[in-house]
Amino acid sequence: MLAISSRNINSKLSGNRGMKLISLLFALSLATTLYAAYAIIAWTGQYYDLGLGLLLSIFMFLGILFFNRSSPTRASRLIMNKHVIGLTTIGAAYSYTLFLTHYPIIIMLNGLNLPVNRFLMMLPILLITNLTAFCVAHFTERKHKELAKTIKKWLRMSQC
Repeated sequence: MLAISSRNINSKLSGNRGMKLISLLFALSLATTLYAAYAIIAWTGQYYDLGLGLLLSIFMFLGILFFNRSSPTRASRLIMNKHVIGLTTIGAAYSYTLFLTHYPIIIMLNGLNLPVNRFLMMLPILLITNLTAFCVAHFTERKHKELAKTIKKWLRMSQC
């Protein structure tokens, strides 16, 4: 990202040839990422793959370049939108709980051995893990100060 903020590189990317190259690379990375996700998830049943993570990172990077191709401040304006900030705040409010709970839920759902394509199972898994984490976080992560006071009260510890 530092290289892209360079005026010299940015001027080369903002030209007609640069725009075509970014558009082509973005389309190729989208197709490659979707195919790799399907192949890895459907064929191996693994949701965690280093190569897929790298492809997703490249896709996101090229997506930012593609999105900013006409105006370098376009992404900045989108990020500062009050609706985007609100959604980000909601997601951040339960992100740690999601981190802690998503893997056991995925393992449990995988262990059910449902006769469903693993790639198609990804959407329900995303919904179930996020809903579970959001519900658990409502009583824990989002109310961590009250929870800490209650635990200290139960254990008869001094309030720090």
